[in-house]
Amino acid sequence: MEKEAITNNTGSNPENINKPVKLRHSDYTADYKNSILEVWNSGIYNTVVECAKNYDIKENTLYNWISQSKKPIESVKSPEYVALKKDNIRLKMELEILKKAAIYFASHAK
Repeated sequence: MEKEAITNNTGSNPENINKPVKLRHSDYTADYKNSILEVWNSGIYNTVVECAKNYDIKENTLYNWISQSKKPIESVKSPEYVALKKDNIRLKMELEILKKAAIYFASHAK
């Protein structure tokens, strides 16, 4: 899972030829981001700092990727998802009614 190095072949100075150039934030591919996130989620690394150093990416970049990966994707709502949401709301309302009824009967049972 090596990051492909981009080499700098420009310029006439021989010291600058074929030196790896660090990738900019926008140059990371979606596959690379997903691979790093899979590694992070596997639990191999204890800290984000350790994982970021190992893959030579900025800590903030990895923190951003992790937080973005945890955001729910609500743009695609299947009919099953919508039905489950409605059932969940109904069940929460029923639970509140039952709680109030239990309190009422407990106070009048004495």
